[in-house]
Amino acid sequence: MVGSGEPAESHSPHEWDAFQRWTGNDLVREVYYFRSGDDRLYASAYASPRPRLSTGLVMCPSWGSEMAHLQDLCHDVARGLASAGGAGLVYHPPAHGDSTGDPAGLTLERLAQAAKDAARDAGGRLPQHRWQLCGIRLGASVAMVAAEELSCELVVLIEPALDPAAYFEEVRRAGRRGALGHGTEEAVFGFPLPASTVASASEVDVGGAVRRFPGRVLVVRAARRDPPSMPASAETITVPRAWRPRPSARQRAPFVEAVISALAGPVEAAR
Repeated sequence: MVGSGEPAESHSPHEWDAFQRWTGNDLVREVYYFRSGDDRLYASAYASPRPRLSTGLVMCPSWGSEMAHLQDLCHDVARGLASAGGAGLVYHPPAHGDSTGDPAGLTLERLAQAAKDAARDAGGRLPQHRWQLCGIRLGASVAMVAAEELSCELVVLIEPALDPAAYFEEVRRAGRRGALGHGTEEAVFGFPLPASTVASASEVDVGGAVRRFPGRVLVVRAARRDPPSMPASAETITVPRAWRPRPSARQRAPFVEAVISALAGPVEAAR
């Protein structure tokens, strides 16, 4: 025990490999790092030991502090699909969480490249699944941009922010309110927001990526009085629950159930 006067237990680097992969509750989970450009990105993969679905979902998270607040939702969807016989992957984008990277160098294109690298790496590790993309909030824009080059057949968008420029303006306003008017334009809730990131938001044609996408677009969003416009080609599921920026397990559950039921069916999703 640390603090007992005895030396803390130590492990060699190779001994830690035993903790990278474990099995339980009819799931196999593996944590690892993969390369994306000059960065090492953290990933956590869930899979069924007895695959029954071909679908694997790479969870494209949101940006900044919102990424951390919605990590549990990413894990819930990935784990839920794996429990239904498929697979799911949660990764930390560059300069977020346990991944390396410089926030000053982040652009929408860089975030999309990380999503593509995550999907390609997952395909090499779990080739029995066909890897698709699922984006949450700003991650929805990242997923749509990345999907074009990956030739995905399916993109799932949860409470999507498909106008990146408007998204960053929204989070800036929230940051100023949270800081009681004392915030800066260069950071939001302590996370750097450089001009290059904001500029890239206006340069990426997310709407065009949605219109050009030849596969299935599944939108899962919360009910509201003035629903945002969604692509006419998208299949939309409205969850009868308000969206929360920091959703509890109960608040996350309907969104997870909607995604898994749409991809695996209610019988498989309930297993």
